[in-house]
Amino acid sequence: MKALRDVIRTFMYMIIFFAVILLFACGLDTVAAFQKPVDLYAEETDVTELGRMTPVEAEVYAVLECFCTETTTTKKNGAVTKKSYDYYYAIPVFVGEETYYAGVKVSDSQDHIYDDICDATWNWLNGTSDRLGELTVQAEGCFHKMDDELYGYMVETFEDMQWFESDADLQKYLLPVYLKPVRFHDTRIMFLVALGALIVAVAVVIVTRSFDKKRDKKVQEQTHVVINGVSYPKSTFDHVNRCIANRERLFAVQELSEITGLSVEEAQQIISKWNEYYLV
Repeated sequence: MKALRDVIRTFMYMIIFFAVILLFACGLDTVAAFQKPVDLYAEETDVTELGRMTPVEAEVYAVLECFCTETTTTKKNGAVTKKSYDYYYAIPVFVGEETYYAGVKVSDSQDHIYDDICDATWNWLNGTSDRLGELTVQAEGCFHKMDDELYGYMVETFEDMQWFESDADLQKYLLPVYLKPVRFHDTRIMFLVALGALIVAVAVVIVTRSFDKKRDKKVQEQTHVVINGVSYPKSTFDHVNRCIANRERLFAVQELSEITGLSVEEAQQIISKWNEYYLV
């Protein structure tokens, strides 16, 4: 039984390890996942008040430009096996009646939709179309602060477009934040599964360790072994126990029979339940 508990405990340690990794992977997104999401384009929403742990959802209807492409390369044995791309688009956001601009991170599975919305936005701005808002895409996530390099790309893009009349306006209306996608439903499920697995695994470890401590105490306290009502010093059966540990069952039965005077059949029955007599 002790060996079985050791196996179970090892398996529980593995579960604890992976559960902790999963919980760290969820990170601060977990806090956001259990809150009510904020509509980015609701009238009462002030984008400057949206923090890192604020869940945001938005029906993106206008896109100005893609200002950065991020490439992730996967290698195996030094050779490139896969490349994936993330794109950063500039979208309008609002503070009261004023229009600001922030970024949104988009995977390569959705960039074509954002490109189409970008084309529709420019057609509307140029007066060649009045159909802005017919094509939209749903986004959800949390706002993250841009690093200097990413923000620099955004600034360069708006400078090339000559969007603002002055540097002061550029600095004011370009927000150094971007909406990073988070699947809140998946995050909640992942967090709850990881937390549940962690609690169960820790409980199992505690219980099995408790059993082992009680067993160890009994082993230390055992000085005699009682067989068929006769008490023998425990050391009398040390060699019998070694035979069992070495899977030399036949020798163990013979020696037990010689020591106790039991028949071979009786000795076999005792050996089959040896851990109930000789505690280790």
